[in-house]
Amino acid sequence: MANIHIAESTLSSIAEAIREKWWLAGSMHVSEIVGWLTSIKSTGDYQNIKNSSYLTFPELKSINVIAMFGENLISISLPNCSYIGSSAFNNCYNLSYISIPNCSYIGSSAFYNCSNLSSISIPNCSYIGDYAFAYCSKLSSISLPNCSYIGSYVFSGCENLISISLPNCSYIGSSAFIFCYSLTNSCVQDILDNYKSYSNVLNYGVFQYCSNITSLDLTGYTSIGDHAFAYCTSLTSISIPNCSYIADHAFNTCTNLSYISIPNCSYIGSSAFNYCSSLTNSCVQDILNTYKSYSTAINTGVFYRCNGITSLDLTGYTSIGGNAFNNCTNLTSISLPNCSYIGSNAFAYCSNLFSISLPNCSYIGSNAFAYCSNLFSISLPNCSYIGSNAFRYCSSLTSISLPNCSYIGNGAFASCTKLESIYVLSISVPTLLNTNAFYSTPLSNSTYLGHFGSIYVLSSLVNSFKTATNWKVYSSRIVAYTP
Repeated sequence: MANIHIAESTLSSIAEAIREKWWLAGSMHVSEIVGWLTSIKSTGDYQNIKNSSYLTFPELKSINVIAMFGENLISISLPNCSYIGSSAFNNCYNLSYISIPNCSYIGSSAFYNCSNLSSISIPNCSYIGDYAFAYCSKLSSISLPNCSYIGSYVFSGCENLISISLPNCSYIGSSAFIFCYSLTNSCVQDILDNYKSYSNVLNYGVFQYCSNITSLDLTGYTSIGDHAFAYCTSLTSISIPNCSYIADHAFNTCTNLSYISIPNCSYIGSSAFNYCSSLTNSCVQDILNTYKSYSTAINTGVFYRCNGITSLDLTGYTSIGGNAFNNCTNLTSISLPNCSYIGSNAFAYCSNLFSISLPNCSYIGSNAFAYCSNLFSISLPNCSYIGSNAFRYCSSLTSISLPNCSYIGNGAFASCTKLESIYVLSISVPTLLNTNAFYSTPLSNSTYLGHFGSIYVLSSLVNSFKTATNWKVYSSRIVAYTP
């Protein structure tokens, strides 16, 4: 039999082909160097990877497969990989080490929930997609010197992330660092100092729940997005001298925030300082003194549960939004000489508010002063509309005058247990929406004061009141007013 000569290069190719077929058949070791593979594009060919714990792909350039790697993976080296597609390592719970020194692109959710990954170096990465490292709960530090784009929720839930370097980032997406409880104040300040050279706008929820932030200088920023610093419970002071726009809930539940400077802000969104219980009265007064040069309306819930507020002069404001000062339990007095509109629940549960003058107010919304248990005096000479439960449980209120009222809603004065007299002196009988407007008051029950209260009306309208819908229930208490 004649000898057959095969070139060494051919033998090498045959050996590599046999090895590949053997590997694809499912005979791969737990630890393997896969030198022949340059790209992964489908799961069908390489299901065997899911069983591997330690992998090295020296020639692999890109990974385009969703959830290609399994929960057994502990370590992987990709020295020449430049592209990692969406969800490539999604839920690799045991992955603790990855080397990707030449990667320039990381797709959305690429390392989502890799809860054992503690550190990673990506010196050449320029793009990181949404949720890429979300819930990598052991990740403590990361350096991204060349990254220009950070998508939304990229580091969401990285609760042990202490430091991150982003010197050249030109875009930081919504909620990028939400739930990063351990990010240091200095790290956040560095991020912001670098970022403002590219953008003066902070996106939605970007540092929400970053509870290690204590004090920030945001000079240069003009817009703070929704929830941007919400629940930053250690934040005590912040300066934003150039800011013109503060979105809804921007500082919601910053419970230790006592000082904020926003001298040029022309828009303050709903619930912007909701639950900022440490904001001082002088700080709030300063905010409102400058803000009224831009707007005469205070939005919904702006100072909800701001218990540091004690007394305010709101001269110049014409509209107070719903819940604007709800539950400001230390508020004792407020001046609103120009206000024409009080929204629903605006001052509800302000339990220490004892006096208020509203000479130009025409509309009081539902529950506006409900549960203001110390309110004993209120002036409403021009009010035409009183909403449902507007003064419910104002248990110190003894008398009220309504010379121009045309509408009284359900339970408007219900449970005002000391309300002895009400002066309804309008030139026509107002609409009384329901008979319960004076429920549990001396006007309906004599046991509170030992006698019934009185409803005073113009003498020319006594009979009209006594026969009018719902008013007739109180006919025995309707009395002609004598100046």
